[in-house]
Amino acid sequence: MARPLRVEYADALYHICYRGNNGQDIFYDAEDREYFIDRLRQTVNRYEWRLFAFCQMTNHGHQHMQTPEPNLAAGMQFLLSAFASHINRRHGFRGHLLQGRYRSDVIEDETYSWTVSRYVHLNPKRTVIPMVENIIDWKWSSLPGYLDPTRRWDFVDYEGLYRAWSGTFGGSPQIAYANFIQAGLETPPPNPFDKAIDGWILGSDTFVEWLKEKIGFQTNPSDVPQVRRFMTVELTELLERVSQHFEIPADFITRRGTRHISRSVLVWLSRKYTRSTRRQLAQLLGLKHPDSVSTLLRKVERLRHQEPTLAYHLKVLECSLLKLLVREA
Repeated sequence: MARPLRVEYADALYHICYRGNNGQDIFYDAEDREYFIDRLRQTVNRYEWRLFAFCQMTNHGHQHMQTPEPNLAAGMQFLLSAFASHINRRHGFRGHLLQGRYRSDVIEDETYSWTVSRYVHLNPKRTVIPMVENIIDWKWSSLPGYLDPTRRWDFVDYEGLYRAWSGTFGGSPQIAYANFIQAGLETPPPNPFDKAIDGWILGSDTFVEWLKEKIGFQTNPSDVPQVRRFMTVELTELLERVSQHFEIPADFITRRGTRHISRSVLVWLSRKYTRSTRRQLAQLLGLKHPDSVSTLLRKVERLRHQEPTLAYHLKVLECSLLKLLVREA
């Protein structure tokens, strides 16, 4: 399974979600929940995170936080690995407790923090939890501390979230946030991530362009599916670049029956850097059936590890495409 995209930088804001494997529970009793909270406290202190909101459910959990240093992956491994080992050991389980890796949505700035934190805090309202009628009674969350200072956790940055107050919902930030939560209870708000760009970026177009540069320097787009979806070129642009690289006409590459290596290179790169379908590629290359594209892809995948010349052309063009995408950002 390909790894999920991870973007790390100083002062990054995130929404984090982790789930049980195949939907299974990850919290079975109060002791499990207390262990996780203690580990979360250790993680926040060790990695100097600013945790604004968290909520434990039954088979998953949420966090809204900021990392002053680019250490999200290290911190989440410290948190979740120990928790998974604890649950398996305590309950006699084997195998994976969590469903793959955690989800990390990137958030542009604190103007989204109230919306994201409310989404986190209202989870018990959206999910059936036995014996809980009022989300304020759900103590495995940072929400009670926002509504009652005597119920605060010492590792949650309540004042940090208050500082993101935009002045709406009246009164002091504390009163305004309580009113904001109440409004969400009366009229359930939409999931803020339903409109997230590419499903994981909450922010403006300018922020998206800035992130492209970050992604370009941090990752290899051929490794991460989310990068391939996010950083793409038009098929016609790719064809032109392949044509220039091999110094041959584009119509020669697309001509049916051509056996030039450029066709293999074009197909392999198109599946990584364009949104084109197999049918579109088949039409472009004069192939009779989309399955022919899959056959060609398998051949290229096999030969690129055996043929130095093919591997060279793929590497050079990949580097060229990456520079193009970063420059356009």
